[in-house]
Amino acid sequence: MLTFVFGFLVEKRSKTPLPPLGGGTSLQQAVSASSAEMKTDTSGLFTVFGHAYAYKILSHKTYMVIPKSSSGEDRARPESLSMIFGIGLIFFDSARIDNPDFEIRVRPL
Repeated sequence: MLTFVFGFLVEKRSKTPLPPLGGGTSLQQAVSASSAEMKTDTSGLFTVFGHAYAYKILSHKTYMVIPKSSSGEDRARPESLSMIFGIGLIFFDSARIDNPDFEIRVRPL
């Protein structure tokens, strides 16, 4: 189950209860927060990386989403940075709004 809350995707992972915290009641489900920084134009793709890296503080998984229409040089840099820093990378077709054809290139750690 995915829920969009305050710019984050919140995924309920399991139904097994977690141990009680400080003698209180136990939590019924673990929560995983995912965030994404999406850029619809090809200018400032390095800014996408900076924002996505900052989101890693608040999220379990973070993604950069950039258009496929960016040049080979502009695509190579975010791809290598995403592999080094454990950020997911997704390419999409910004010209086709009805079907953006998302393509996951790098999965986050």
